[in-house]
Amino acid sequence: MSEKIYDAIVIGGGFNGLAAAACLARAGKATLLLEASDNFGGRLAAVSDDKSFPLPLGPHTLFALDPVLIRQMRLAKAGLKFAVRDMPLVGLRSDGKHLVLTRNARATASNIAVHSKHDAEMWPQFQRELFDLGRALRPFWSGAEETVYAKARETFERLSRTAAMAWLDSWFESDTLKSTLVFDATADGYSAIAPGSALAFVWRASQEMSGLQGAVAFPLGGFAAFAQVAIKAAYNAGVEMRTGALVQSLLLNGAAACGVKLSSGEEIFSRGVLSSLTWGETFASFLPPLTEGIVKSSALKHAAGSLAEAKLVFALNKNPLPVAPNLPSVARFVIAEKPETYAEGEMAARNGALASELPMEVVIAMAPDDGLAPADRCVVSALIRPVPSQPKTPWSELKPVLTDRVKAALARCFPNLPGAVIRTAVQTPDERPAFAVRDSRFTAKPASQISSSISGLYFCGPDSDPMTAVSGNAACIAAGMAAEALK
Repeated sequence: MSEKIYDAIVIGGGFNGLAAAACLARAGKATLLLEASDNFGGRLAAVSDDKSFPLPLGPHTLFALDPVLIRQMRLAKAGLKFAVRDMPLVGLRSDGKHLVLTRNARATASNIAVHSKHDAEMWPQFQRELFDLGRALRPFWSGAEETVYAKARETFERLSRTAAMAWLDSWFESDTLKSTLVFDATADGYSAIAPGSALAFVWRASQEMSGLQGAVAFPLGGFAAFAQVAIKAAYNAGVEMRTGALVQSLLLNGAAACGVKLSSGEEIFSRGVLSSLTWGETFASFLPPLTEGIVKSSALKHAAGSLAEAKLVFALNKNPLPVAPNLPSVARFVIAEKPETYAEGEMAARNGALASELPMEVVIAMAPDDGLAPADRCVVSALIRPVPSQPKTPWSELKPVLTDRVKAALARCFPNLPGAVIRTAVQTPDERPAFAVRDSRFTAKPASQISSSISGLYFCGPDSDPMTAVSGNAACIAAGMAAEALK
């Protein structure tokens, strides 16, 4: 048994755990961070097991890293830099009529006009209203009082009942534009045709990334380098950090959390506990037998849905970008030529199968950062969704099918890609975190997703935010709530 009593113990050394621990330590709280594996960083540092040229399997891009957290963790001082701060969104088409969407409303409207003059005229108004609504709702999603978003309440409540695709239909007529935009509303197993999914656009527009509202960035050196920045920031903050520390159970003093017990048998006491794991992982793994009812209730509330996402990463011996006028090399490339592709993919996934056409977002990692691979290599990352979370055919057998379909889709837009592939890493839903699809994720107050029925236990995992992202917002709020309770 450890004799020291900490102010807070944080379970899990991924980004959210590092962020929560650093914020607590900066607030003057004695904080212990426990990580079960041999390394901190979690999904940020995830790579394939090929030692000669490991391929990144972590996050795809940065689009929600909270500026408040950047300041609190002092990430810039720890070395945070961006290879690119504002990536355009490109709808790739097999006929070469690609659609490029940038922050410049006039230039974007000109690009849209090739597909629809009506949509080109509507775009500036859509972008302006979306960003205005995002700014109005940002305080709510950041944990402020409900009154701050009262002026946006009517639109907020309407969009909470509106599907992402239906909302886009109300603005635009171009299939190319709608199928490019809607990919962002399908994260975490959400359906683009389900009520409330329209709020995904607003939540993303409420985020301030690298000083720009709604921007998508890429960290210099990739996410493995970003993981080292976060680890250094936690260390600089004074967090006590331990790897190889597998938490076996939560220690309770009556109905309050008072520490943890490790698999080694060691008991460590604290005045509060924060878990950066998912709700399901926390409740199912750590709570003692007498709390079985809470475990079952949480499991039902936070069960994953039937839709999921997969990730494929390719190592190439050359850059696959086609030679095309006005096509940026640094961008998020969406491959889904018509909105029906999403509906067909969702129908197949709900039936436990892979659709013949799979929507995907592609990032050529070497374009924003040439330090991620040897000079004669290129890294291409493809995020595919929707795919079935529990297919009728095991994922071990579906992997080659998925790989072939993704390659075929990429080949239509990147003709040079198939012949340039020298290695492939595949991450299927059974190898990626599963998140609950809850109607309340966008509409619930953040505190309700972070607090628990056990006094002194807080959640700051990836499913405590409205959408899974490298944001640290839940960690920041959880640390603030815990620090306040510890006064």
